[in-house]
Parts: sequence; C-alpha cells; structure tokens
Amino acid sequence: MGIIIRSSAIHAAGCYTTSAIRKGARVAEYFGHKMTKDQADERYEASPITYLF
Repeated sequence: MGIIIRSSAIHAAGCYTTSAIRKGARVAEYFGHKMTKDQADERYEASPITYLF
C-alpha cells in the first residue's frame, strides 16, 4: 500500500492512500503517551504546529 502527502482542505497537508484499503484492515499502530485533550492543549500551547492523534 502506498501513500502520498498533498494539500488538504481540512489541514495544510493530508496523507492519502494510492490504493483501496480493506474494511477493518489495520493501517497504523499508535504507540506513545496517552493524554487527555486538556493535557495536550496545555503541553503544546506554545507550539504552532502539532500532530496529535
């Protein structure tokens, strides 16, 4: 499965697939610290760009 990054109407850039993805297929695995929205807002308040999932 390939991906491309291009302009997005929702955000500055979006990640798109170049082929169909089977329903229910795992495409990414998150690993990292879990935090609430309030914790993330406080931690990254001074960051102009963040990528939080």
